[in-house]
Amino acid sequence: MKFLAFNLVVVAALVYLVAGEKGGAVSTHAVKAVTEVNQFARDAVTAGKELMSPPVVVAAKQLQDLAPAPAPVPRLPVTQAELTPPPAVPSLSPEVKKRRDEVLSTGPVAIAQPKPAPVRAVVVNDDRRQQLLKLAEQMELFHVEAVSR
Repeated sequence: MKFLAFNLVVVAALVYLVAGEKGGAVSTHAVKAVTEVNQFARDAVTAGKELMSPPVVVAAKQLQDLAPAPAPVPRLPVTQAELTPPPAVPSLSPEVKKRRDEVLSTGPVAIAQPKPAPVRAVVVNDDRRQQLLKLAEQMELFHVEAVSR
C-alpha cells in the first residue's frame, strides 16, 4: 500500500510539472484520474479485508456429522504360496566367503607399501645444455625439411 501511495504522489508531481501552476485541461484530467485510482485502491483494500475475515470455528462433533462414513476395505484371500518363506540362500564357495570376510571385516587393514621410485641418474648442467642445443638443431632441420617440400 505504501508503494501504491508513493507511485500516486510521483504521478501527481509529474502531472503538476507538465501542466504548470495555472492548471488547465491536463490538470483537470489528472485530478479525475487520481480520484478514480484512489477509489479503485479503496475498493481493493475493502475487498481484501473481507477476504481476510476470521475463519468460522466448527465443533469437532459437527465435522463428524458432516463427514461420510469410511467405506469398508475388502480383504483379499491369501494363498499358501504367499505364506511360505523364501528359499534359503545357496551355500557359497570358500573363495567367495573369504573375500566377503575381507571386504566386510572391521579389523585392522593392511596398508600396501608403495614401490620406491626408480633412481634417476643426475644430469650435469653442461650435459643438459648440450642435449637442449642438439634438440633445437634437430627441430630447425625438421622445419627446413618441412618448408622445402
